[in-house]
Amino acid sequence: MHDIVLLQEHWLLPFDFGFLSDINDAFLAFGLSAVDIGSDILNGRPYGGTAILYGKQFAKLISIIATNEARLCCVKINTCVGPALIFNVYMPYDANDDASYDEYINICTKMNAIFNDSDCVYLVAMGDFNCKHGSRFNDLFTTFMYDCDLVCADILKHTDAFTYVSDDGLHMSWIDHIVCSK
Repeated sequence: MHDIVLLQEHWLLPFDFGFLSDINDAFLAFGLSAVDIGSDILNGRPYGGTAILYGKQFAKLISIIATNEARLCCVKINTCVGPALIFNVYMPYDANDDASYDEYINICTKMNAIFNDSDCVYLVAMGDFNCKHGSRFNDLFTTFMYDCDLVCADILKHTDAFTYVSDDGLHMSWIDHIVCSK
């Protein structure tokens, strides 16, 4: 059994988060919804959202960190080697426009700022970075890792892998990553 589970694209509405804590009695959960329920009518499907589930035995060691960003959940966990931040990310996909590029920069900047403003000595960020080698977001991803002195652990372990397969099975890419302090 895992101690911490990170979910991206859970599609839950803000009032549905109780469901996350009911998945397994051994876990507590919190999450953020990407769905705007400001009007009485929801248009389209409920998309996006991030959540973190963690074992109840770690509750006294974990603090939820406010990010004010549906694409980014964060917890601080006190470990025997010092406090660590764990980010769960669901980055925007590259729509080949300025808005998605700016949003990607914004989320990387938020993670960097939250880490720098904390007393944490370690940072771990995992999830859907929507970034593969050679993509337009790759330079932003690399800059984020450099600025925070991180390594991409999955690339260090694997060289020919994929984490996304299109519905038709014809397209595959490696867009999900684990980055952590050296």
